[in-house]
Amino acid sequence: GNMNLSSGLISYIAMPFLGFSTALLFLPISKILLVKQESSIAKQFFHYNLWVAVFTIIAAVSARLDTFLSARLLTSFEIGLYGAASQLVSIIPQLDSSLGVVVAPKFASFQDNKQMLIYFKKVQFLVLGFAFLGILTIPLAVYLIPIIFGQQYSQAIPPFVILVLAMLIFLISLPIHSGIIYYFAKPKVFVWVSMGHLLITGFLGYFLISNYSVIGAAITVLIGMIFNFLAPLFWFLHKLREGVK
Repeated sequence: GNMNLSSGLISYIAMPFLGFSTALLFLPISKILLVKQESSIAKQFFHYNLWVAVFTIIAAVSARLDTFLSARLLTSFEIGLYGAASQLVSIIPQLDSSLGVVVAPKFASFQDNKQMLIYFKKVQFLVLGFAFLGILTIPLAVYLIPIIFGQQYSQAIPPFVILVLAMLIFLISLPIHSGIIYYFAKPKVFVWVSMGHLLITGFLGYFLISNYSVIGAAITVLIGMIFNFLAPLFWFLHKLREGVK
């Protein structure tokens, strides 16, 4: 309640660095700094992580492109409505990120498709369960939005519902994405997926937001998440049909 724009931004920026500094206390920093011959694995490191860095940068831009376009094409009040709807669904990407931290090392440890698929199915059922619970909470959120934000924010309800569906699709994509990146070790796939998502969000988003305002922005995110789910899914299934890792 006492924060202004500047102090809010400073806090938002400082918190990740605080978490980073705290995490260092649990690592053997002296041993890490004194390790030798790290150049011997440099080629392997950059071969994998270069593609991770590239698709992360593209994905970061495309994930915010709907916001950039909204800021350009919508009124201040419409931006407020979309911002409120976006903030309400932000817990789902955070849940996806937390689950990703858990499942990533498991996918990286598997040696064959049989092992991977057993774990894949378990994780898929887990995220489908979370998605089902997310759908059940929509009526409660629809009821609470006018109470928490005020009656003028009732117009945020339709984009909120669309964004919830989009984020739930993002959540159920977790096993597929993790399998491709950590089991098949093919982050390069997501460079092309991210570029496709960027084009969809840019061109389709401009049209939809220009014509359908806040609803158009939410639909843009939904279509982008459907693409981010289906494109890796087709690659994943094709790779499994080949029968090799």
